[in-house]
Amino acid sequence: MHDDSVQDGKRGVAALADLRVETLVLRLGWRLQWREDGRWRCVNAGQLDAEASGELTPDEHDWRIWTGQAGAYLGGAELSEGGGEPTWWLLYGEMPRVGDVRIHRPDGTLIPVRTLGRVWACEWHGVRQAVTVEIGDSSHVYDFPVRHYLT
Repeated sequence: MHDDSVQDGKRGVAALADLRVETLVLRLGWRLQWREDGRWRCVNAGQLDAEASGELTPDEHDWRIWTGQAGAYLGGAELSEGGGEPTWWLLYGEMPRVGDVRIHRPDGTLIPVRTLGRVWACEWHGVRQAVTVEIGDSSHVYDFPVRHYLT
């Protein structure tokens, strides 16, 4: 049987639109999305608005392939509400094939981690500080970059 939606190893646009997408709503308009074919992305409100209005059509490059490797991808963002610190912080990435994800502050306080499909996200409100990210058997410190704003 031949699948007309696959041509030259690529899925057609109609086939991509038919894939089921689960969404985890995050703070300040961000969304973590898991697609039934094992691809995922984390997008902000601006990109979602552009997609909804037809200004932007997402393609396969907007979706990451889940690898299952601990620390394969780790992203972070400062989700400013305006007015300086404290502010919201976001970390997200892939779940490992085996093991869990734990994030904790320098004082040892665990930050809740939410999962969707085989990806995770955690958010917290506070001042800028490094956090320890434990993914499976690996552990490293994630320090958000210092923002230098023009005055």
